[in-house]
Amino acid sequence: MRSFPVIALFLLLLSCDGGLAPPPLVEPGFGGTLTFASGTWPPQDSLVNLWLVASQDYPLDSIKVFTGIFSNPPRIYVYPSLTSNLPFNVDTVSYSFLLPPAEYKYIAVIQHFNNEINARALRVVGLYGTASTPPEPVSLTVRDFEFSRNINITVNFHKPPPQPF
Repeated sequence: MRSFPVIALFLLLLSCDGGLAPPPLVEPGFGGTLTFASGTWPPQDSLVNLWLVASQDYPLDSIKVFTGIFSNPPRIYVYPSLTSNLPFNVDTVSYSFLLPPAEYKYIAVIQHFNNEINARALRVVGLYGTASTPPEPVSLTVRDFEFSRNINITVNFHKPPPQPF
């Protein structure tokens, strides 16, 4: 009779499955590789900034670009940040873009090519999209506790995809 509580406690502990355990420590976002087409890098004076952007809005126009970046919370996210760049004159770049969960309808590499701050100074040079010609944007849903891999983009400064703005 004394062993009954010990056996009951043992069975109770075996039946626990960690149902109240915290979720896995995975920050939401996506990552992959940016591949730059050989011989297409522009002259240094026409490359002020180079960013990867993820936008919850598409199609974009010049007003949506800046309101999306500067709204609170943003609807357009910039990687690595507005104050830093992707590396210049490289063949490939691996990236890890941490973002809040949402559907991102437009993911692209953007060249800022002069010192003006307006949409006319921006140009899309790589797009996460279909393999068709011209490519169409492909949306990506970022979920809580999920990190999507292999979101790879080819950048060609001489043959950019259609411009959204």
